[in-house]
Amino acid sequence: MVFSIEHLQALLLSYKYILLLPIAIFEGPLVTMIAGFLVAGGYMDFWLTYLIVLVGDEIGDILHYALGYFGGVKFIKRFGKYIGVSDEEIFATNRLFKRRGKLTILLSKVLHGIGGVIQIVAGAVKMPFEEFFYYTLAGTLVKTFIILSVGFYFGKQITQINSYFDIFGLASLGIVLVTITLWGASRLYKYSSSR
Repeated sequence: MVFSIEHLQALLLSYKYILLLPIAIFEGPLVTMIAGFLVAGGYMDFWLTYLIVLVGDEIGDILHYALGYFGGVKFIKRFGKYIGVSDEEIFATNRLFKRRGKLTILLSKVLHGIGGVIQIVAGAVKMPFEEFFYYTLAGTLVKTFIILSVGFYFGKQITQINSYFDIFGLASLGIVLVTITLWGASRLYKYSSSR
Protein backbone atom coordinates (compact mmCIF):
# COMPACT_ATOMS: atom_id res chain seq x y z
CA MET A 1 0.00 0.00 0.00
CA VAL A 2 1.40 3.36 -1.04
CA PHE A 3 -0.67 5.46 1.38
CA SER A 4 -2.07 4.83 4.85
CA ILE A 5 -5.84 4.88 5.26
CA GLU A 6 -5.67 8.05 7.33
CA HIS A 7 -3.44 9.75 4.76
CA LEU A 8 -5.80 8.85 1.90
CA GLN A 9 -8.78 10.10 3.85
CA ALA A 10 -7.05 13.42 4.61
CA LEU A 11 -6.00 13.85 0.97
CA LEU A 12 -9.50 13.17 -0.28
CA LEU A 13 -11.04 15.54 2.26
CA SER A 14 -8.68 18.29 1.14
CA TYR A 15 -8.57 17.75 -2.63
CA LYS A 16 -11.63 15.55 -3.27
CA TYR A 17 -12.10 14.74 -6.94
CA ILE A 18 -8.80 16.22 -8.13
CA LEU A 19 -6.79 13.47 -6.44
CA LEU A 20 -9.43 10.74 -6.58
CA LEU A 21 -8.63 9.72 -10.17
CA PRO A 22 -4.84 9.34 -9.87
CA ILE A 23 -5.12 7.57 -6.52
CA ALA A 24 -7.84 5.24 -7.89
CA ILE A 25 -5.45 4.11 -10.63
CA PHE A 26 -3.05 2.66 -8.04
CA GLU A 27 -5.14 2.07 -4.90
CA GLY A 28 -8.54 1.26 -6.43
CA PRO A 29 -10.43 -0.81 -3.84
CA LEU A 30 -9.08 0.99 -0.79
CA VAL A 31 -9.68 4.52 -2.11
CA THR A 32 -13.12 3.46 -3.32
CA MET A 33 -14.07 2.35 0.17
CA ILE A 34 -12.71 5.54 1.73
CA ALA A 35 -14.56 7.61 -0.88
CA GLY A 36 -17.76 5.74 0.03
CA PHE A 37 -17.26 6.74 3.63
CA LEU A 38 -16.78 10.37 2.57
CA VAL A 39 -19.92 10.16 0.42
CA ALA A 40 -21.85 8.98 3.49
CA GLY A 41 -20.54 12.03 5.37
CA GLY A 42 -21.76 14.36 2.63
CA TYR A 43 -18.25 15.36 1.50
CA MET A 44 -18.50 13.83 -1.98
CA ASP A 45 -21.24 12.98 -4.47
CA PHE A 46 -21.98 9.25 -4.91
CA TRP A 47 -22.40 9.13 -8.70
CA LEU A 48 -19.53 11.49 -9.51
CA THR A 49 -17.28 9.51 -7.17
CA TYR A 50 -18.45 6.25 -8.76
CA LEU A 51 -17.67 7.54 -12.25
CA ILE A 52 -14.21 8.85 -11.32
CA VAL A 53 -13.21 5.65 -9.49
CA LEU A 54 -14.56 3.58 -12.38
CA VAL A 55 -12.38 5.47 -14.86
CA GLY A 56 -9.34 5.27 -12.56
CA ASP A 57 -9.71 1.54 -12.01
CA GLU A 58 -10.12 0.94 -15.76
CA ILE A 59 -7.00 3.03 -16.51
CA GLY A 60 -5.07 0.88 -14.03
CA ASP A 61 -6.31 -2.27 -15.79
CA ILE A 62 -5.28 -0.88 -19.18
CA LEU A 63 -1.83 -0.03 -17.82
CA HIS A 64 -1.43 -3.63 -16.63
CA TYR A 65 -2.55 -4.90 -20.04
CA ALA A 66 -0.16 -2.52 -21.85
CA LEU A 67 2.72 -3.64 -19.66
CA GLY A 68 2.16 -7.22 -20.77
CA TYR A 69 1.30 -6.35 -24.36
CA PHE A 70 4.33 -4.19 -25.06
CA GLY A 71 6.68 -5.95 -22.69
CA GLY A 72 5.51 -9.34 -23.86
CA VAL A 73 6.61 -12.71 -22.62
CA LYS A 74 10.20 -11.41 -22.46
CA PHE A 75 9.12 -8.86 -19.86
CA ILE A 76 7.31 -11.51 -17.82
CA LYS A 77 10.24 -13.90 -18.01
CA ARG A 78 12.58 -11.16 -16.84
CA PHE A 79 10.39 -9.56 -14.16
CA GLY A 80 7.81 -12.27 -13.51
CA LYS A 81 9.49 -13.35 -10.31
CA TYR A 82 8.75 -9.90 -8.87
CA ILE A 83 5.04 -10.10 -9.71
CA GLY A 84 4.58 -13.81 -9.01
CA VAL A 85 4.52 -15.25 -12.54
CA SER A 86 6.61 -18.25 -13.63
CA ASP A 87 7.26 -19.65 -17.13
CA GLU A 88 4.88 -22.53 -16.41
CA GLU A 89 2.14 -20.10 -15.42
CA ILE A 90 2.65 -18.14 -18.65
CA PHE A 91 2.19 -21.32 -20.68
CA ALA A 92 -0.86 -22.46 -18.67
CA THR A 93 -2.40 -18.99 -18.71
CA ASN A 94 -1.85 -18.68 -22.46
CA ARG A 95 -3.88 -21.85 -23.01
CA LEU A 96 -6.47 -20.69 -20.48
CA PHE A 97 -6.86 -17.34 -22.25
CA LYS A 98 -7.33 -19.07 -25.60
CA ARG A 99 -10.12 -21.23 -24.16
CA ARG A 100 -11.66 -19.06 -21.44
CA GLY A 101 -10.12 -15.60 -21.74
CA LYS A 102 -13.32 -13.66 -21.14
CA LEU A 103 -14.16 -15.50 -17.93
CA THR A 104 -10.56 -15.23 -16.72
CA ILE A 105 -10.56 -11.45 -17.21
CA LEU A 106 -13.92 -11.12 -15.49
CA LEU A 107 -12.59 -13.12 -12.54
CA SER A 108 -9.47 -10.92 -12.43
CA LYS A 109 -11.71 -8.12 -11.16
CA VAL A 110 -12.90 -10.28 -8.25
CA LEU A 111 -9.57 -11.85 -7.26
CA HIS A 112 -8.13 -9.07 -5.17
CA GLY A 113 -4.34 -9.21 -5.14
CA ILE A 114 -3.73 -11.20 -8.33
CA GLY A 115 -5.98 -9.36 -10.79
CA GLY A 116 -3.11 -7.18 -12.00
CA VAL A 117 -0.97 -10.23 -12.73
CA ILE A 118 -3.78 -11.78 -14.78
CA GLN A 119 -4.18 -8.54 -16.70
CA ILE A 120 -0.44 -8.35 -17.45
CA VAL A 121 -0.51 -11.91 -18.76
CA ALA A 122 -3.62 -11.06 -20.85
CA GLY A 123 -1.57 -8.38 -22.59
CA ALA A 124 1.43 -10.66 -23.00
CA VAL A 125 -0.63 -13.39 -24.68
CA LYS A 126 -2.15 -10.70 -26.94
CA MET A 127 -5.75 -11.10 -25.84
CA PRO A 128 -7.79 -8.80 -28.13
CA PHE A 129 -7.95 -5.40 -26.45
CA GLU A 130 -11.67 -4.93 -27.14
CA GLU A 131 -12.50 -8.16 -25.29
CA PHE A 132 -10.15 -7.23 -22.46
CA PHE A 133 -11.68 -3.76 -22.17
CA TYR A 134 -15.32 -4.84 -22.19
CA TYR A 135 -14.86 -7.64 -19.68
CA THR A 136 -12.75 -5.60 -17.26
CA LEU A 137 -15.29 -2.79 -17.59
CA ALA A 138 -18.15 -5.17 -16.79
CA GLY A 139 -16.32 -6.41 -13.71
CA THR A 140 -15.30 -2.90 -12.70
CA LEU A 141 -18.88 -1.58 -12.93
CA VAL A 142 -20.09 -4.15 -10.41
CA LYS A 143 -17.01 -4.24 -8.18
CA THR A 144 -16.76 -0.44 -7.86
CA PHE A 145 -20.45 -0.11 -7.02
CA ILE A 146 -20.22 -2.81 -4.34
CA ILE A 147 -17.05 -1.44 -2.74
CA LEU A 148 -18.30 2.16 -2.83
CA SER A 149 -21.54 0.99 -1.18
CA VAL A 150 -19.63 -0.96 1.47
CA GLY A 151 -17.62 2.18 2.23
CA PHE A 152 -20.84 4.18 2.37
CA TYR A 153 -22.52 1.86 4.87
CA PHE A 154 -19.56 0.54 6.84
CA GLY A 155 -16.93 3.29 6.50
CA LYS A 156 -16.32 3.62 10.22
CA GLN A 157 -14.83 0.11 10.25
CA ILE A 158 -12.58 0.80 7.25
CA THR A 159 -9.31 -0.32 8.89
CA GLN A 160 -10.76 -3.71 9.77
CA ILE A 161 -12.39 -4.09 6.33
CA ASN A 162 -9.02 -3.40 4.67
CA SER A 163 -7.49 -6.30 6.62
CA TYR A 164 -10.32 -8.49 5.28
CA PHE A 165 -9.28 -7.44 1.75
CA ASP A 166 -5.79 -8.75 2.50
CA ILE A 167 -7.18 -12.02 3.83
CA PHE A 168 -9.55 -12.30 0.86
CA GLY A 169 -6.65 -11.69 -1.53
CA LEU A 170 -4.58 -14.44 0.04
CA ALA A 171 -7.54 -16.82 0.09
CA SER A 172 -8.27 -16.04 -3.58
CA LEU A 173 -4.66 -16.71 -4.50
CA GLY A 174 -4.72 -20.00 -2.58
CA ILE A 175 -7.92 -21.11 -4.31
CA VAL A 176 -6.53 -20.25 -7.74
CA LEU A 177 -3.25 -22.08 -7.05
CA VAL A 178 -5.05 -25.19 -5.75
CA THR A 179 -7.39 -25.14 -8.76
CA ILE A 180 -4.50 -24.84 -11.22
CA THR A 181 -2.58 -27.59 -9.42
CA LEU A 182 -5.58 -29.95 -9.44
CA TRP A 183 -6.30 -29.17 -13.07
CA GLY A 184 -2.64 -29.77 -14.00
CA ALA A 185 -2.55 -33.02 -12.03
CA SER A 186 -5.71 -34.27 -13.73
CA ARG A 187 -4.28 -33.41 -17.15
CA LEU A 188 -1.03 -35.17 -16.29
CA TYR A 189 -2.93 -38.22 -15.06
CA LYS A 190 -5.03 -38.35 -18.25
CA TYR A 191 -1.89 -37.95 -20.36
CA SER A 192 0.05 -40.64 -18.52
CA SER A 193 -2.85 -43.12 -18.51
CA SER A 194 -3.35 -42.69 -22.28
CA ARG A 195 0.22 -43.83 -22.95
